[in-house]
Amino acid sequence: MYYKEKADVVWIYIYEREKEAVDKERIMKILAGIITIAGIVVLAFLILDNKAEQRKVQQVAAEDEKKTQSPEYIEMEELENQDKEKQKELKAKANGNQDILITVDGIDKSLYTTVYPGVAGLESRGTFILKDGIAPGERPEDISREEFDDLVVNGWNYAYSVSMQEDNDLENWTALLDAAIGHWNECGIGTPDVYVCSATQYQEAMDVVLQERGFHFLIIIKDDDAALEGAYDGTWHILESTAVRGVDSNISTYLQSASEKKQSLGITVRKVQEQVEDPNQDLNLEQFNELLSQLQQARENGVQILSYQEYVNDRNASNAELATLQEEYQNFLKDKNARVEELTKRLEDED
Repeated sequence: MYYKEKADVVWIYIYEREKEAVDKERIMKILAGIITIAGIVVLAFLILDNKAEQRKVQQVAAEDEKKTQSPEYIEMEELENQDKEKQKELKAKANGNQDILITVDGIDKSLYTTVYPGVAGLESRGTFILKDGIAPGERPEDISREEFDDLVVNGWNYAYSVSMQEDNDLENWTALLDAAIGHWNECGIGTPDVYVCSATQYQEAMDVVLQERGFHFLIIIKDDDAALEGAYDGTWHILESTAVRGVDSNISTYLQSASEKKQSLGITVRKVQEQVEDPNQDLNLEQFNELLSQLQQARENGVQILSYQEYVNDRNASNAELATLQEEYQNFLKDKNARVEELTKRLEDED
């Protein structure tokens, strides 16, 4: 009897454990089902929400496309394109034309026999320098007065230059300048607008002295790259010019640098000889011909090769054109803004 009762208890215990395990399994299945259903619901919601967002995006895109196809939008886009083109034109005109200003440092006979015909072959002209009160024809190594007159008649300009003494005393230089001007004037050579000096000679105090004597331009000869910057305002302007010397292994470096920077450039040469006396100053014929070749290539690319007066005329013309373009642009901008405001309001009213 005792073993029977004990067996019943064990069976009941096992039954209860198995029932508990079945209940847990049933609950887990129920929970898994609930979670699956919840996941499906969330996923369905996300899909529907995404489709709604897509429909919204498509609707906005359709509305935008409709607007871009409207006459109002097309007209506004055309006005914007016109604005960009006018700004581009203004910027180009403000930069001015790309010019090369040629200066010859002195009146050695090679000016007339070599440089003059060489530059004429480019259909161009330059500026030559009268120095220290010495007039044409006064020294056998210089051009004659007849050759001087021929250069001037054919569009070449001349400039004055007076050497600064070793002490760089401004008062002494001023006295030498006045004496030189007086002698040139006595020889029938009028005072030009332009004066030339080296970068080592230049002092700012010279500006006033030169302006008081009727000069409007100062060309400063430098040993490195020099760009012609700014616009002539009719009163005073400083131009820079690069000295092209015989020791330069590649004359085209100056022109290439100016071309890459889209800048104008001043070039100064001294004597041109078959046998060079001073390789630190003069050019031989081969180097000069190379320079002419590079100038011709620059000219074919739209660069103008000018004397200083031609440069001034070109800058004045560019400034006048720029002023006209600026006025026209301001009128265009006023009309454009008013029209865009009108078209924008029309599109908003349609919405």
